[in-house]
Amino acid sequence: MKTLKWLAQCSSEPVVQEIYGIEADLPAFAIHTGDVMEYGPVGLAWQDFEQAIAKIACPVSLVPGNHDNTWGEINHLLKGTYGDDSYSFDIGDCHFLCINSSGLLDPLPCLDRRTLDWITTDLEKIPRDKLLFIAMHHPLSGNAGYASEFDKLRLSKLLIGRRVALIMDGHWHTVHCQRWQGIDRVNGGATFGEHTGYNTVTMVDGTLRVMFRYEKESVERLQIVPLLEKKLEDVASISEYSLGVPNEPISGGQLPVQIPKLPRHARLRIWIDSDLEHSLQLPKGSNANNILLDTENLCPGWHFVSARIRGKKRLAITTAERFKLLPVKDAPFLISEANLGAGVKARPLVQDDLIIVANTSGLVVGLSRKLEKKWAYDTHSQVVHSLTAADDRILVGNISGGLHCLRATDGRSIWKISLPNSLYAASGVHGGLAYLADGAGWLHAISLNDGQIRWSREVTSYAFEAQPLVFEDRLFISSWDGFIYAVDCNTGGVIWKSWSPKGHQDVKSRYYGAADNPIVAIGGSLFANNRAWMLGSFALNGDFQAVLQDKVTSIAAGQSDHSLYAKTLDNRLVRIDRKGNRIWDAEVPTGRVPNQPVECAGQVAVLSDTGILTLLACDSGLQTLQYSISPRLYCLSGIGTDGIDTLVAADMDGTVTSLQLLDT
Repeated sequence: MKTLKWLAQCSSEPVVQEIYGIEADLPAFAIHTGDVMEYGPVGLAWQDFEQAIAKIACPVSLVPGNHDNTWGEINHLLKGTYGDDSYSFDIGDCHFLCINSSGLLDPLPCLDRRTLDWITTDLEKIPRDKLLFIAMHHPLSGNAGYASEFDKLRLSKLLIGRRVALIMDGHWHTVHCQRWQGIDRVNGGATFGEHTGYNTVTMVDGTLRVMFRYEKESVERLQIVPLLEKKLEDVASISEYSLGVPNEPISGGQLPVQIPKLPRHARLRIWIDSDLEHSLQLPKGSNANNILLDTENLCPGWHFVSARIRGKKRLAITTAERFKLLPVKDAPFLISEANLGAGVKARPLVQDDLIIVANTSGLVVGLSRKLEKKWAYDTHSQVVHSLTAADDRILVGNISGGLHCLRATDGRSIWKISLPNSLYAASGVHGGLAYLADGAGWLHAISLNDGQIRWSREVTSYAFEAQPLVFEDRLFISSWDGFIYAVDCNTGGVIWKSWSPKGHQDVKSRYYGAADNPIVAIGGSLFANNRAWMLGSFALNGDFQAVLQDKVTSIAAGQSDHSLYAKTLDNRLVRIDRKGNRIWDAEVPTGRVPNQPVECAGQVAVLSDTGILTLLACDSGLQTLQYSISPRLYCLSGIGTDGIDTLVAADMDGTVTSLQLLDT
């Protein structure tokens, strides 16, 4: 808050760039490129921020950072202030795109289909030669955590033929100027620490200048740091370098790739997925038009091919295209696909002859087993995880606090209510009641019959994200305050609370809460893993028992015995007993996303961060099949299943994939 007071003072002074000999008018506006709050909008944090920026003497625009959207989210607040979580505006002859790159309740950056489609629509409204400025949180050069190069390059394709003057970003909170796809980008500073300060951007006499101003002087560096100076007339339209790949799926072997015509003296390097180790380098001056790339070691499904063109002054442009490999003949499964127009975070439901999916635009869709649309229902606000089956009904909650009860067969509304806080978690269902844990630390018991609230209790001030476990007339759930709670189902009263496993070892911190994974109960014990990747066990009375394993990102109970599946950070799926003893250990693509393994037809399925779906035999851990549902985009939905023969998952590009197992 102290730094915000200093920024408010600076906003009332003329913009001075002494190094460039510039003294401009008062600031026209300010852009905050994210990480407004450490733990999201907890308590009165958002109101405090609004009061602080109200003292700034110019309009302030804001894009969310990962800290704003991990332990909670500010998307619904941005919608009220700016119209949506991504938005645009014009100042003079310039168009400003404010893009939400922050994942929804996950620290991973993401450019989902909903956001990309909004950018496409927005750009269609403006002349192609109009100067563009982009504000977003996650830098596009370097490793800011995007799923893949392909993820970022989908944005690059939308900018072809446009004049992008500058990208302004955050996340690293440092002071530098780099280039991405030939576009200048500058990183913003921070409100505390080593790089406390801000950038000033001026356009005077046809020249764009960027300078960073530190809050305090230092003997180790300048207080004023020049970052960029260039003529606006030199901002050229972004050129297109496209790879030609087959539009239809190929059956393996070699992938034919058509190479774009290269500028003189340019070099080209080409590779598949993120496998730079086996890339192919074409010599400078090569006039090759077509090349063949080996796909022998790739699993069937979606992949991407990238080419990096490096020209004069080491200017590098990268281009990428996706392609699809068919399964082998007589493969023991069938694949169906459909795109819903927005990313999916909620685990799909497989119920009778329907597959039900909710996306991040708020749309709930009933699909046939072949993914043909049967019905659709719009909740009009983003859905995170809050999708639950309750007999012949579907419960879906959104970030605006709306809870909708739908008839599963046709999607018709049975009842709907509005709760005061965002709903992230799926409901726990028991005894004719739905138990809702909301984004502000409240629990609610709601009648499935008519939507009447039986009780509401404030348990904490931090968000709940995972589905409550209903067990022996108690709710077990973890919050982003770092605690696990046992709550009386009849009253909502807290019976006990205990630190998540990390808090019982050393660091008692909200960073390491167990809130993004449901609690599991087997053999008279509770099991929880937290964001410190630590799996621990607890007695039903809350006593901490032991740490069973580290590097664990998610857990699920085995259906046939008192065992657990643990998905790990180091690409392993482990089956353990309730004491932590290993039954088997298999190497399999995993990642850090906390989606749970699921059992189906004697096999266990696990989904990697970027869409590799792997099935293993439950008894031995031997791999039975593998399929890539996405060209290395984040897959945050988890896996839906009927437990018999169908598995369903989705990526953040909005593509839903159903895999039906065949009798062999």
